[in-house]
Amino acid sequence: MFTEREYRHLHARGRGRLTSIGPGDTPQIHPVTFVVASASACVEVFGRHLRDTQKYRNLRRDPRVTLVVDDGSSPPLGPDRERGQVVEIHGVAELAEAAWPAERGYGTDIVRVRPIRVDAWNLDTPGHSSRFVD
Repeated sequence: MFTEREYRHLHARGRGRLTSIGPGDTPQIHPVTFVVASASACVEVFGRHLRDTQKYRNLRRDPRVTLVVDDGSSPPLGPDRERGQVVEIHGVAELAEAAWPAERGYGTDIVRVRPIRVDAWNLDTPGHSSRFVD
């Protein structure tokens, strides 16, 4: 599902921005916390009172999402000294229950993002790559 380098980037960050489609078909960007679920090859977004959030309501209506996980502090790469490592996941969200127990105020509601396309910038070498996920 994810390349080794994409997985390492996602696993090291754990926070990103999830874009959902809001009322009136306007994009809405939500800061989120997530884990990479290697068993299901998905990204699982969780948070406090997730079921009560606008993003959850948006996803009930339209499951298309984009998750952006970036790091602007990465060392410069290549002759152009490009900065910033980014993994952008375009996919479909499923509203589900977590396999782990609720703790620290987090419920068991999760948003499971199933990737359709993954774009990456400056992970191992300068530049951009894009691929559809099988």
